[in-house]
Amino acid sequence: MDKQQVLDNLITGVVVVDAALNVAYLNTAAESLLGVSRVKSQGQGLDCLFGERPGLGRFVETLATGQGFIDADCDLGQVHVELAVSVLESDARYLIIELTPIDQLKRLSQDAFHQVQQQASQEILRGLAHEIKNPLGGLRGAAQLLALELTAAQREYTDLILAQVDRLTALVDRLLGPKTGPQRSLVNIHQVLERVRTLVSLQAPEGIRILRDYDPSLPDMALDPGQIEQALLNVVQNAVQALGSQGQVVLRSRVASGVTLQGSRHRMVARIDIEDDGPGVPDKLKDTLFYPLVTGRADGSGMGLAIAQSLVALHGGRIELDSKPGRTLFTLFLPMEDSQ
Repeated sequence: MDKQQVLDNLITGVVVVDAALNVAYLNTAAESLLGVSRVKSQGQGLDCLFGERPGLGRFVETLATGQGFIDADCDLGQVHVELAVSVLESDARYLIIELTPIDQLKRLSQDAFHQVQQQASQEILRGLAHEIKNPLGGLRGAAQLLALELTAAQREYTDLILAQVDRLTALVDRLLGPKTGPQRSLVNIHQVLERVRTLVSLQAPEGIRILRDYDPSLPDMALDPGQIEQALLNVVQNAVQALGSQGQVVLRSRVASGVTLQGSRHRMVARIDIEDDGPGVPDKLKDTLFYPLVTGRADGSGMGLAIAQSLVALHGGRIELDSKPGRTLFTLFLPMEDSQ
């Protein structure tokens, strides 16, 4: 495999400079981070990339001593990066500079943390479900036996008991999530979004508009259409409910590249945005909103977003939240191909 192709597929920016601190190479990620052209930068001084930041003296010292350094928060103007500098092992006349966006590091850390938290909450729920379902089964059996001894009029009460037992059992099953993995087939994600849009529009107040902004270049994807439809439905319904009687929801699809999901990097993923112009998610709920039984509404069950995150995770993806007053954005990332 071509070395340049490998470097260009990294999400970390890589710059190589010679002993005169002139640029010998930079990869695609570095071009994007620094806002420069690879062709135009080659042969130029390092200051054309960094200006006075982080100080060229440290690069000269690394060349002289062979001792690299790390700047954990290097301000490059429009972006903060972790900057790591070392001597190229195969040729000490060159330095290799690695640039990792700080927000990217935070996202990877948060992704790992959320995975652990989700697994922990699922284990707790399994134990809780077992403790609940056992007495519910006994209660249902007793109600059925009691109904045999009652008149038709009296059986109204046992029917009520049975209905409530079934409702609680269904709630527990929802807490545990799907019993089987995704049954994948090639799916047009826009057809799924349109079904969700139709369903939600039928129930939404007249003052709410649901708009579309689709990328027609998105190819068909290997998904479980029922599970993904349920995940999207839960998120869109949440957005509509947050608006009250008036507002706007936008369904948007895009292709994103070089995204890391569940520890694996994917060349391309589908990015599905559900954006509303509502009041926003309270700060105290942002870190726990996808946990079971967490809700910001008095009449909410706290299950919709937790189930959505679980279903998307089964497909190797994740849901992210970015919210402030006047703009709440839920983003679903779904792999479009095998991880790299």
